[in-house]
Amino acid sequence: QIPILKDKINFVKTEKLKITPTLINLLMPRQTRYSGIFSLQQNVFNVFRQFALDFSMRSVFDPNCGKGELLFNIDDSIKKVGFEKNDDIANLAKLLNPNAKILSNQAAWSTSQSNFEFVATTHITYSTDKKKVHQNIETLLSLLEEDGYLMFVVPSALLTNVIHQNIRMKILTHFSLEAIIDLGRVYKESAIELALLIIKNSQQSNS
Repeated sequence: QIPILKDKINFVKTEKLKITPTLINLLMPRQTRYSGIFSLQQNVFNVFRQFALDFSMRSVFDPNCGKGELLFNIDDSIKKVGFEKNDDIANLAKLLNPNAKILSNQAAWSTSQSNFEFVATTHITYSTDKKKVHQNIETLLSLLEEDGYLMFVVPSALLTNVIHQNIRMKILTHFSLEAIIDLGRVYKESAIELALLIIKNSQQSNS
């Protein structure tokens, strides 16, 4: 009989195994698949971590936290909040981030939802449906408080493809695009190139 995820988590806790992202990946249910999830190098997570420290962020919210790898890499001096709609995956995020607040109930998130000074995610649903892509980005932007920052990873096509011109114009018109960091290809076998965007909820700066 294949052990269910709950049994695996209980075993890990009982045996007091060291909780790492690698262990969490091993516990991940095989049938679980994400759209828009890419394997990122550690140096990408380091950029998120250092940004939060350099800008003295008091808290961070990952609205698509998945198994919690990004939150794991954020310094523990910063309050961490994440949302993952899949209960099993949310439990993995909680295991990896015992000091973070991980929400898995949509109603609970909706009732406690507020604007945040720092929204960060590496999990954005990216598909051929441009409306869905734009809605996802607009949702992320709507979570920002005034002068708040959004950091997220997207395929570089978002920056150049004509079908994404409207969302690019919205960002440039209503927000300040602070930085674009070229991340290159996810892995050698893939043609997909990624970029990390940093957006501030304020008028576009001159820098």
